[in-house]
Amino acid sequence: MRRSDRAEPHEKVVIATMNPKAGCAGSVLNLLQMAAFNHQVEIEKGVLEEECSTMLSDFFRELREKKKRKKQKR
Repeated sequence: MRRSDRAEPHEKVVIATMNPKAGCAGSVLNLLQMAAFNHQVEIEKGVLEEECSTMLSDFFRELREKKKRKKQKR
C-alpha cells in the first residue's frame, strides 16, 4: 500500500462529556496525549456537554433498570 492510499491520522478528538470514574481520554487517564505513545492528538472537551451528559446518564440508568427487572423475574 502506498502512503498516499492510507488515511491520514486524526489530529484532534472532540469529547462531549467526560467520564470522571473511568475515562481514558483526559479524565482518569489521558491515553490520547501520553508521551510514551508515538501519536498524540489535540483534545477539545465540552462540545454539547450538557445534552450528551444527559443522554449518557439516561442510557445507563435505563440499562441498570432493565438488568434489575430481568433479575427480579428469575
